[in-house]
Amino acid sequence: MISKLKKDVQQVNHYLELLEGSGTEEEKNEICYRLITRMEEMTVDARNQFPVQAYQYTSDHTCEFEDIDKNEKFSICYHIDNGVLHLMIPRMIAWKRSDHKLVKAYYGRFREEFLHIVRLSRFTLPEQFVIWYRHCYKGSLNGRDVLDHDNIETKIMTDLLCRCFGMDDSPMHCETYVSSIGNREDCSEIFLIPKDKFMEYYRRINTK
Repeated sequence: MISKLKKDVQQVNHYLELLEGSGTEEEKNEICYRLITRMEEMTVDARNQFPVQAYQYTSDHTCEFEDIDKNEKFSICYHIDNGVLHLMIPRMIAWKRSDHKLVKAYYGRFREEFLHIVRLSRFTLPEQFVIWYRHCYKGSLNGRDVLDHDNIETKIMTDLLCRCFGMDDSPMHCETYVSSIGNREDCSEIFLIPKDKFMEYYRRINTK
């Protein structure tokens, strides 16, 4: 496996040299595609070769998408902690609106990013799991316009997560939990947790 990774690194360097050279825009786009594909394959191979637990605790990955109300790009980060996937979105997720098409279009932008995370992490859950939405408001909850939990659009997000990660969102398999906290910045956190680990993980996160 080590020798294969070395050859892959050489191939990546070769693609980078080709990008620095001359060529048509179409040729460079093809090289970029091959470069990205090879690097993703290298990531999967490396995870299979080296201890997964160390990788999960030390690695963060980012993907970009656009805000619902602004032409602004920001990153979604994730890491895996002992079988729990933690997603951090540096914006509040959407509140319920009369225009469901707008919310669906916004959440639709997450689809490719979630699928990208699935490919990189190979994250899976058991048949029974919990999706925990934690809404983080900058500063204290007191004095802020804090939304009631039933006014935050989690249903569409749950549908999207379950489709991307290959999970069944029926009540026999999926439970959801929603909470809000004061924080240093506005953001949204989503935890995908095996059901038998939820209470232990909940206590650990809330005592940090």
